[in-house]
Amino acid sequence: MKRIFLPLFILSSFPAFAQMNCPTFTRYGGFDRWEISPLVSTVDPYPFDEFVLSSAYLSAGDLRDHSLAAGVIVKFFLDENIAVRLKLIFANRSLQNLVSIIDTSSGNTHSDNEKVTQTLFKIAPGFQWTFFENHISFYGGFEAPFTLQNDLTQVGSGIDLAPGDTAPTFHSFHRTVPGGYSAGIGIFGGSTYYFTHFFGAGFELSAAYQYTSIGGLITSSDASASGSSTAIAISSYVETQERFGFTPVQALIFVTFRF
Repeated sequence: MKRIFLPLFILSSFPAFAQMNCPTFTRYGGFDRWEISPLVSTVDPYPFDEFVLSSAYLSAGDLRDHSLAAGVIVKFFLDENIAVRLKLIFANRSLQNLVSIIDTSSGNTHSDNEKVTQTLFKIAPGFQWTFFENHISFYGGFEAPFTLQNDLTQVGSGIDLAPGDTAPTFHSFHRTVPGGYSAGIGIFGGSTYYFTHFFGAGFELSAAYQYTSIGGLITSSDASASGSSTAIAISSYVETQERFGFTPVQALIFVTFRF
């Protein structure tokens, strides 16, 4: 009798056991409220290339992108499928452009090393709907991103040498474009694979329609030196740019912890 009863007990207990250990929410009659997801992300493109004259965005050369963005998404679930969330991302825009030109007709040579740097901070509160299927979740929703853009700095140095010159001509410049902000309404969607009830990994795509304002007092200094002579030019002017429009689709990957 015991041999018959034991298998029946195991089979009848299996649904409850699977439900408690399901990597979705249900656990001992409740569900997990919090989910925290550290992430790495693509960097928002600079919205106004016309501000960056002869920059790494516009010049031909060996462009090297060292930009990096990282952050976290914090979610609080109101029930098993609906959550409010907050996305925080810090980004460091860092571009380097190396140019080396030899004019075969004149024999002139030119080399240039230019860097563009800027930091950004994005905060995006949002609302999320989630669908769970075994170990996988699919989700989407709306968010209101606000991005604070710090000053953009453009620095460079170069060398020009022409046949017959007794010494090369050295050039350097430094340019600062004041930052600004972007604000708008966006959508997002993504998926997560849960390896366990508490831990998973996934990706997310997002885009937004937003207003962007950048600019102010733009300052620049240029210097050139050849032999014992040196020339320095300093200039400044005021210009701002404003724009409404859709952002390119941004992507991020993350790991996630639920509790």
